[in-house]
This record gives sequence, structure tokens and C-alpha cells, in this order.
Amino acid sequence: MRRNSSAAPATSCWGIGGGSAVAGHRQRRYHRPGSGLGRRGGDGRAHGGGCPWIFAQWRDPGLAVDRAEVWRRLCDYIVEDFAPAPALVRIKVLAPYFARNFFFGHTFFKGIHSAPDLATARRRGDEFLDAAPQLCAQVSVSGI
Repeated sequence: MRRNSSAAPATSCWGIGGGSAVAGHRQRRYHRPGSGLGRRGGDGRAHGGGCPWIFAQWRDPGLAVDRAEVWRRLCDYIVEDFAPAPALVRIKVLAPYFARNFFFGHTFFKGIHSAPDLATARRRGDEFLDAAPQLCAQVSVSGI
């Protein structure tokens, strides 16, 4: 890929967008009005997506995260922004990533992914999380 010399000042930083790290010169290609990316691209800001508690735990390693509350709030936010059918799709898309936090996360994923409606998906997620599932010692981010 050829670098545009006018973009050179913007390529020294990395940014996080949509849960992915992208070099500044590539951010220019992904910029859309209202996307949160600055006109210059790689300004090092974090925008949306991902697991925000990871960054908080870097600052405070003793931070206790209530993953059940995180899941419930995530579902609430999705339901606020989407009609029931698209909301269910969004929740199903996010379920495998959230499931990586748990030793038997595949059980969480199967319950959510096979849910016929939004209420069932939320109920199954709550049931799994209310059972205080064992957390993985280290969460794999491969494939994300």
C-alpha cells in the first residue's frame, strides 16, 4: 500500500475503533462523518466497541467487574437503539465475544444463539450469569 505523504503526520499514533487497532494511515480510509474519527485519523482516541473494563483493569488491577451487570446494561443499550429483531441479531453477534470470559462460555453462547426471541435470549443470559459461572484466568482475543 502506498502512503500518502500528506497523511504522514497522522500515521505515528494508533487508534482503537470498533474494537480493532488500526494504523493512522488506514484510519483515513475508514473515516466517515460522525464516526468519531478525527479528520487527521490516528489521534490515539478510543471509540466504541470492545471491552471497556479491560482498560479500567489496566489502571486498577483490583477492579471487581460485575459481568452480569455489564451484560444486562449491554442488552438494555442495544434494545434502546434497535427494534426487537435487529436487537436480537446484535446480541447474538456479541454473545461469542462475551462468552470468552467464562470457563464454560460455550453454554452461554449456545443459549443466546439458539434463542427464538429477545426475551428468551435475555432470560438465558441472566440464568447463566446468575449461576456465578467460573471466569477464565486469561481471555483469548484471537480471532476478534
